[in-house]
Amino acid sequence: MENNPIEFYHLPTARIASAGAAQTGCLFLGNSGSGKSFLANIVIGRDVFKAECNCDSVTHETEFQEYKINEDNSCAIFNIPGLIEADQQAVDRNKIEIYKAFEQCPNSVVAFVFNVGGSGRLKDEDLIAFHAINNVYDFKSNSFLVAVNDLPPERPATYEGETIVKLQHLLNMQDVKVCFLDRINKDELRQRDYLRLKLGKALLECTPKMYVKKGDIQLQVDQIKKMKEEMKQKQQEFGHRREQLQNEIHQKQSEFDQAKKDFEQSETNLRAEVEQQEAAEPSSQAQQNELIKMIKIMQSGMAEQSADLNAEQTQNTGIQTVELRQKRQTAADSQAEQRRLAKQMEVMKSEIERLRQQQTSTA
Repeated sequence: MENNPIEFYHLPTARIASAGAAQTGCLFLGNSGSGKSFLANIVIGRDVFKAECNCDSVTHETEFQEYKINEDNSCAIFNIPGLIEADQQAVDRNKIEIYKAFEQCPNSVVAFVFNVGGSGRLKDEDLIAFHAINNVYDFKSNSFLVAVNDLPPERPATYEGETIVKLQHLLNMQDVKVCFLDRINKDELRQRDYLRLKLGKALLECTPKMYVKKGDIQLQVDQIKKMKEEMKQKQQEFGHRREQLQNEIHQKQSEFDQAKKDFEQSETNLRAEVEQQEAAEPSSQAQQNELIKMIKIMQSGMAEQSADLNAEQTQNTGIQTVELRQKRQTAADSQAEQRRLAKQMEVMKSEIERLRQQQTSTA
């Protein structure tokens, strides 16, 4: 069962869908090349948005795909162009696309993607983009998720704890939710499935907020270099304070390690449950096939019996009255039997429908 997907409806909670399909969204923000399109595709479970390795930006317009979380709830997954570009015209175009996403679906969860690559370091331009957009939409920790993407599997033992504390200081946001996503082999379905469940769980733990635009995004290309220097200085200042923050870092790391352990156990249990349900499907299908076979036999028998009675009645048009009455009684008895069989068939059909619904709910 290597490639069996685990859907979001297997998760215990789905707060992201609490406001209804038409009103709820998940907005992926971040700079070009951060992996927004890839992660949006991971959440949806198929390649909807264009995602590729390219020196230029791939997404130029806001796009979305409605995703059904479970039988009653769905949300719109938005893939939005990155903010920072090399020329001002492109930056201004991206601002408009960001506005468009919040206008189309103001009641949303925001996932801001930081791509740390092989180094594991937060990029200054990602922090600049966050503050530029946050100044307009005022992100709140309960409806906001940081996705630290493309992490190398080998990293320091306290990387997660230190990064969480660092983000709290650099984003000026306490209790920031962070989802750490390892670099994966995109062709390995099991790895994609694990990443999907991990990111999906983090998103479902957020609560949508009604975002209201409070102004315009202020970002000029000729100021980005200066802003990068300022952000680099803030990162260096955090580095100087690292020793003072060791207790906080170790606490956050301990919380992360426990959450990771719980998630992995939950993922193992969920996968075992799904595989057990799928193993029971052939038995359910066999029951359906047997009932369908019985119904066909009964339908065939009823048709033959009806044809025989009609033939007898035609042949006996001139027989004596007593014999005719006997034949009519036999016909009445036969019709009663047909009604009984028809009723039995309806019961069987209902049982088939029940088995199909059961199979659908466990699929």
